[in-house]
Amino acid sequence: MKVCSKCLQKKSRDFFAIDRTKPDGTTSQCKECRAASKRKSYFKSEYGIGIEWIDITYKQQNGCCKVCGEKCEKASLKVDHVHGTNPPILRGLLCNSCNLDLGRVEANIAKYETLIVEAKLSAHYRGEAI
Repeated sequence: MKVCSKCLQKKSRDFFAIDRTKPDGTTSQCKECRAASKRKSYFKSEYGIGIEWIDITYKQQNGCCKVCGEKCEKASLKVDHVHGTNPPILRGLLCNSCNLDLGRVEANIAKYETLIVEAKLSAHYRGEAI
C-alpha cells in the first residue's frame, strides 16, 4: 500500500505507474491523479483554459455533444476550437465523431455543400421531408 501525494488516499501499488527512477519503483501520484494533472496542463497549454471552462461548458451543453446532442462522458469530449487563431476561439465540446466530421468539412466546405445538395435531392425524389 502507498499514499498518493496528490489525493492522499492509501492505494495498492497497482494504482501507481511504474517509475524506475524512484526508490520504490512507482510514481508519487496515483494513475488517476496523474491523468487529471496531465489533462489540466494540456488544456492550459493548448487552449489557455482551465478545467473550470470544461465543467461550465459541459453543464451548459447538458452533458451532450454540441453538434449531435448525444450524451457523453465529460472526459471523452473534445474542445472545439477555430484552428489558426491565437488566442484560440473556443466553440464548445464535441464527441469524437463530430469533431472528426467537422475537421473534414472545414477542410473542404465546397465539396460538402455539394454533397448536401445531392442528399437533399435524393430525399426529395424518395418523397421524404427535408
